[in-house]
Amino acid sequence: MLSCCGKSFTASYKFYVEAKDAHSKKIEFSYCPHCDNAVFKEIITLPDGSIRESAQQKGIKAEEMFEKAKFNRLNFLDRLKQGSKTNQNWFYGDFKKSDKKDDRGNIILLQLKRNFNGEAIILGEAPVTYA
Repeated sequence: MLSCCGKSFTASYKFYVEAKDAHSKKIEFSYCPHCDNAVFKEIITLPDGSIRESAQQKGIKAEEMFEKAKFNRLNFLDRLKQGSKTNQNWFYGDFKKSDKKDDRGNIILLQLKRNFNGEAIILGEAPVTYA
């Protein structure tokens, strides 16, 4: 719950972001329904189970911290593995250009074994015949 102008209200945006030294970090953000001021609060859960709430930020500082938290969340989601465990057992073949060149000056292609989670294993160099 967030509070401003002596009134409590629920947050419009609630999401979790990456926490390096904590178990989880929850972000709450909303605009005050009375004065239309931005309100931001972090709730940190430590590994021992204790909960620590940061002081609420209001105004421009709150909006800046919210934008920073959104950006950090997007970067964190880009690094997460996508898919499920069942997708790790299905594979397809793919090719990738390498930086090396053969004796004729042609680029060497690498054969890849990919699963549907985006992980790839290099099998070797692909034999290519140029005419």
